[in-house]
Amino acid sequence: MNIKSVIGCFGLVLLLWTSPEAQVATTDLRSQVKDISSGQCSRVPDAESKDKIMLTTLAEVLNETATALHNKRYTRKEVIDIAKVSDDRPVGFFVYDLSEPTNVGLPLGNCVRFVDGHVYHFALLHLPYSFSHIAVFSDDELKIFKAINCRDFGDRIGDVLSYFESKFSNRTDFEAAIERIRRYRECGQYTAFDQTSLMCEDLAQDSRNGAATDS
Repeated sequence: MNIKSVIGCFGLVLLLWTSPEAQVATTDLRSQVKDISSGQCSRVPDAESKDKIMLTTLAEVLNETATALHNKRYTRKEVIDIAKVSDDRPVGFFVYDLSEPTNVGLPLGNCVRFVDGHVYHFALLHLPYSFSHIAVFSDDELKIFKAINCRDFGDRIGDVLSYFESKFSNRTDFEAAIERIRRYRECGQYTAFDQTSLMCEDLAQDSRNGAATDS
């Protein structure tokens, strides 16, 4: 059994191929790429509570989507329960802030912060179920777009772009923010155990914005 791990965000891409015997080396190499920390996150109580609630919401959405798409594909129905939250960090999934790429939530990484007006790409780490979701945090609420560009299921990247434009078109960094949203899939960490493809038929062309996109 081989393990493939991909870590990236706007230019930084690390491919790790390992055997089961080399998992320790993989962990060591990943720790050089991400700022590894442990223990509880250092936040004021209100912020800690808010961020933990947001993370829990994202975890629930990811499990629901993975369950729905799994049961749509297979006759044997299952409940997928991969995403969890522990020590205020995501377990089994990642969260990347597309507005501030250094603001990342990983199981062994720093604690992600939810900032008003920021856009977040989140997905399960396990590649076959790593359906991309995007959340826009505004006025203490999350607007979530699910399973981006999975054919016959979920939302389209064009939906995200239209919503962001309706809310934040007056921002001075609007064009740069739109470009980062278009490239959402570049920010993520994906790990595959033998099966190395995403379990959804992606759209080669997004008809809602006329741009080619990944799933």
